[in-house]
Amino acid sequence: RHEKSNPKEGANLSRVMRVVAGWNQDPDFTGPYGLPLAVPFEADPDVSAPSFTELVRRHSGDMAPRAMLDELLRTGLAVMDDQGLIQNTGRTYIPTKLDPAAIERLGRVIARIADTLDFNNQVADSEDGRYERQVETDIGLTQDQYEEFNIYLRQKCQLLLETLDNWLAMQEGRITGQRHELNSSELLITGVGIYNFLDRRMPFEDDIPAIGDNKRSVDETQIS
Repeated sequence: RHEKSNPKEGANLSRVMRVVAGWNQDPDFTGPYGLPLAVPFEADPDVSAPSFTELVRRHSGDMAPRAMLDELLRTGLAVMDDQGLIQNTGRTYIPTKLDPAAIERLGRVIARIADTLDFNNQVADSEDGRYERQVETDIGLTQDQYEEFNIYLRQKCQLLLETLDNWLAMQEGRITGQRHELNSSELLITGVGIYNFLDRRMPFEDDIPAIGDNKRSVDETQIS
């Protein structure tokens, strides 16, 4: 995404997400079937081809290309092949623990969930509220079933989120190149977040400090 198109420019988290999205959606950086191209770090003056430096310049704002590459390599979103080309390996950016971006992400997710729930509690008609639904178990799952569910959930939700992201990219002009001419104050920042909750921790999560003292088992099956 171009620098001028993002009203929340400045956060490292947002920069990385914009670069990864641009790599998957910008037609200059995608090839057949919409797959992200493997690109050299810098452009070759004798070859008309996109470069990683141009990708970062176009979509991150002011983050240095080398710093961006280091972050993508560190988080597993990029690899460098034997020819020195940089390949994108995914679209989901998950910062490491205690990373400033992770702290920022935690605060943003909690604030957005709380704001949506608060907004929906205040509207008179549920049809005027923001979309918020959940599905839960009725009796509960075994550990093996939960692990299978976790794999299934990641596959299905990743596909859904990428579909929604592509739709948003079309509306914003990130794919077509026909971007909004409105001021940032006239634009709405919106999106969808999906999270998996577990009221009782799994054995492999025992080393993670619990929040609160929730004694419930995995809850009722319902789509609400």
